[in-house]
Amino acid sequence: MASLKTLAIVLFIFSTSLIFRPSIAGTIGGLRLKVTHRDSPDSPFYEPNATDYDRARLAFDRSQSRACYLKRALEGKSLVTGYSPSSIKSSPLNVDGEYIVTVLIGTDQQEVPLVMDTGSDLTWTQCDPCKICFKQPVPLFRPAGSGTYEQRDCTDPLCKDVNPGCSGKCTYQQTYLDGSKSSGNYATEVFFFKSAEFGLVNARPVAFGCGDNNVGMFDGHAAGVLGLGGNPPSIVSQFGDTLGHVFAYCVLSSLEPGLLVLGPSFHRPQEGLQKTPLHSSTPYILELMDISVGGVSIGVPPGTFDPTKTDQAFVIDSGIWYSYLPQDVYNKAVAAVKNAVHFPELGLPFGPFGLCYNVTTPSDILRFPEFTYHFSGDANWRVGPQNMYIGEENNVVCLAVAPDQKLGALGIRAQRDTYVEYSTLRGVLNFGPANCAEL
Repeated sequence: MASLKTLAIVLFIFSTSLIFRPSIAGTIGGLRLKVTHRDSPDSPFYEPNATDYDRARLAFDRSQSRACYLKRALEGKSLVTGYSPSSIKSSPLNVDGEYIVTVLIGTDQQEVPLVMDTGSDLTWTQCDPCKICFKQPVPLFRPAGSGTYEQRDCTDPLCKDVNPGCSGKCTYQQTYLDGSKSSGNYATEVFFFKSAEFGLVNARPVAFGCGDNNVGMFDGHAAGVLGLGGNPPSIVSQFGDTLGHVFAYCVLSSLEPGLLVLGPSFHRPQEGLQKTPLHSSTPYILELMDISVGGVSIGVPPGTFDPTKTDQAFVIDSGIWYSYLPQDVYNKAVAAVKNAVHFPELGLPFGPFGLCYNVTTPSDILRFPEFTYHFSGDANWRVGPQNMYIGEENNVVCLAVAPDQKLGALGIRAQRDTYVEYSTLRGVLNFGPANCAEL
């Protein structure tokens, strides 16, 4: 009898703690969350013995993998008909993103670092017990340790977004073109977000994938994904009525913590914001009209980037570090940089980088020409040299753009020091220069 009384007291204390926790519905002015770059000393993935060159090379490898992900994601969707639940099965797996958001899951508030991913709709993490799971830096989420975990029924509207043909209890399975797979139960659970203004904020219920069978191209550097795409399974859509289908991020050119904002923010820059249409979601697509290098147009032919065609789309993405251009556009950009830079060019590629220069001091990077991406709606995104080039060891500076057969992408390295706000329901991207540390 005493044990039953103790259990009742514990459940009462926890239930009242949930009641008095601020809810995501009450976070007027945006819920501001800390994001950490994977190479930051604060990151669970930090490699203290890695050199700057090691980190740059590994970031390039991740970008190449992510570029494949984005191309396959584009091939698997229709830009005319929009979202289909089957589209989440069409792209290769990539959970090695650049920025990490730590959430607490379940009534026992198990800490889980998730990749901030605008290229994914489904939020998922590995769960215990697990049939096949990859190594991760924190213990697996234990549904048995929480009093609010609930696997959904197939008749639940939430299930129809990920498994419309199921019967009985809802499960999910993402089978990717590279052979990787993540599968498990599709469930709801209370999530807690750490916010500077509101403390620990609860969001309930969050529909997510509780994976117990995850095989393939995982390297153990993530516990799962926080899906920030614009389609129904995403966090943005699940709390669309509360958050206004709006989120934003602002990351720094240093390795200091950045910011993810869920909902319209009171802290967004009051001046200098521009807007351009979002033509599709997951991945998010923009219409790029031209590029200038050092204030001079490189002459991108009209129609090169077409947001209605999957093989001519230009993507903005949080999970790819470096930027990409189709080969012919890349060649024009390289020619423009060569025309503007007067430092000696390296005769051979420096590691994975195609265009590099010898400089005298590291500060010489500031003498390299800025890039301006010209988007539809007369929106001009200026990227300064510290974010457009990478300063390597031994006084080498390289262009942080890679060529591809057809992909165009604005990597998050080029988005640093910029407030980037997605209004998914309105189909608008707002952006502008910002001191992210002061927002």
